[in-house]
Amino acid sequence: MFRAYITEHINLQIRIKDRDELDEATQYFTTIIQEAAWHSTPLPRTRTHQVDTTPLHIRELIAEKRRSRGRWQRSRNQGDRITYNRSKRKLQTALRNVNNATFEHYITTLSPSDNTLWKATKRLKRPQIPIPPIRKPDGSWAKSDDDKAMAFAVHLRQVFTSHHIPTPTDTEISDFLDVPCQMSLPIKPFTTAELVKTLAHTNVRKAPGYDLISGTVLQELPPKAITFLTILYNSILRLSYYPLLWKFAQIIMVPKPGKPVAEVASYRPISLLPIPSKVFEKLLLKRLRSDIDFSTPTRSSIWFSNRPLYHPPNTSGCP
Repeated sequence: MFRAYITEHINLQIRIKDRDELDEATQYFTTIIQEAAWHSTPLPRTRTHQVDTTPLHIRELIAEKRRSRGRWQRSRNQGDRITYNRSKRKLQTALRNVNNATFEHYITTLSPSDNTLWKATKRLKRPQIPIPPIRKPDGSWAKSDDDKAMAFAVHLRQVFTSHHIPTPTDTEISDFLDVPCQMSLPIKPFTTAELVKTLAHTNVRKAPGYDLISGTVLQELPPKAITFLTILYNSILRLSYYPLLWKFAQIIMVPKPGKPVAEVASYRPISLLPIPSKVFEKLLLKRLRSDIDFSTPTRSSIWFSNRPLYHPPNTSGCP
């Protein structure tokens, strides 16, 4: 269903001649992948009626407790209060016994043959990590998600410095790039076969970015979507422009081991970039690595170049 939706709705006749159109094409590709994923994802089943599995004696004790509580609330008699407390304790004891019996039955059904024993052990040994509040610079506590995000944003803004953006007076780089008669050839365009091979080796366990497009989703793309993505990557090479949507990252703060969890400085930021941008980086790395390996002499070539090409015959009789 996912592939059929993309094949039916994707449009390969999209004009990509400038940077704005490249950004629009990137947004179009992201949107249609998301729509296909939501369209092909089954919705959770809604229960029309819920079957009551409470034992009969528990339901009788609940009804008895409610009657005694109502009787005591109306009369405020000490004898009715004693009766209500007695019924409440009887219900608590019965519930405890039922829970213990249920847990004992669950333990007896565990078996290492069907991996139920290992799943239960993993669930019990999984550490319960609390989400503590964060102390703000003014000494107050950030408890909500918005307050924590703002506290982390203020801390990261103070710690990290932005890259130096060349001013219009810094024209050395632009003059170097605009020199005519470049000696190097343009980068070879990508092919669909290269893209398919790269997608097949994509780690599906990597967390996706803000667009929620994971490696598994990219591996399920139909041929038309592969063709569109190849055109998108080649447009990046042709226009020498990286799409703006692939420059945004989702920041996740991971606590540092052994540090106080209430301080903003005890967390390390991790950037989650969109997976399609990482695929492009892998393809571009192959092009750059081939040029670097060709232009840089290896150790073996240097060793052979330092040896004489001709060795005269040994006539001295010495070994």
